[in-house]
Amino acid sequence: MMKHGHAANHKPSRTYKTWQDIKARCSPVYKQHKDYFDRGIRVCDRWLGKDGFLHFLQDMGDKPGGLTIDRRDNDLGYEPDNCRWVTWTINRNNRRYDPQSIKTRCPKGHPYSGSNVGWRRGDRSNERYCRQCQRDWKRNHDEQRRLSKVITQIPIA
Repeated sequence: MMKHGHAANHKPSRTYKTWQDIKARCSPVYKQHKDYFDRGIRVCDRWLGKDGFLHFLQDMGDKPGGLTIDRRDNDLGYEPDNCRWVTWTINRNNRRYDPQSIKTRCPKGHPYSGSNVGWRRGDRSNERYCRQCQRDWKRNHDEQRRLSKVITQIPIA
């Protein structure tokens, strides 16, 4: 039973869901525990316990639409001085650098650099794509469509 007033039709608010998510991320059973728990990333004591959500709400305010929570310093935990509401683009660009996890080329060998790298938009995706592969696919797709039209226009004797 929710007593914090952050629910509509028994569905938690975006702010409450974010608070739940950051607590889950810092748990040793979280699927990506190596990126959070194993690195010592924790939720501050103020945001835990009986009044944890109310303190989170006082410190962060309601979650603005279209924004996500971000840690200014990715080596520190979730605490008032280290958290802010930001766009997905800012959040995506505020990542720790791990040379082992960053691929420098697409599967076809084109470099992920400069104007050749793009980011998928929408549904919270943080997926990179190769613009050269996208151009090649479009060129091939357009050629296939053109040939398809030519073939259907050939009279059958």
